[in-house]
Amino acid sequence: MRTTITIDDALYSEVEALAKQRNCSVDEVINSAMKVYLRHLSTSRVDELPPLPRRMSGGPHPGININDMSSLMSILDEGQELNSLR
Repeated sequence: MRTTITIDDALYSEVEALAKQRNCSVDEVINSAMKVYLRHLSTSRVDELPPLPRRMSGGPHPGININDMSSLMSILDEGQELNSLR
C-alpha cells in the first residue's frame, strides 16, 4: 500500500543511514520497525507494570500541611531537612 506520512527530519536521517548500512530500502526499515512495534504493543499488558509504592502511615508527615504550600516552602527556607520531619 502506498501512503504519505510526516516523519521528523532527524528520525528520517537515522532511518536512511540504517537502510544504507543494511543495504536495503528506507521502506524496508520502516516496515520492519512498525512490525516490531506493533508486535510489542500486542504482547505488552498494562497489568504487568509493577505496583506504585505506597506509604503505610496513612497520611503526610507531621509538620507538613498538604493544603498549604507556603508551610512547606517555609520549612525549606528555614533550612530544616524534610527527612527530619519523618
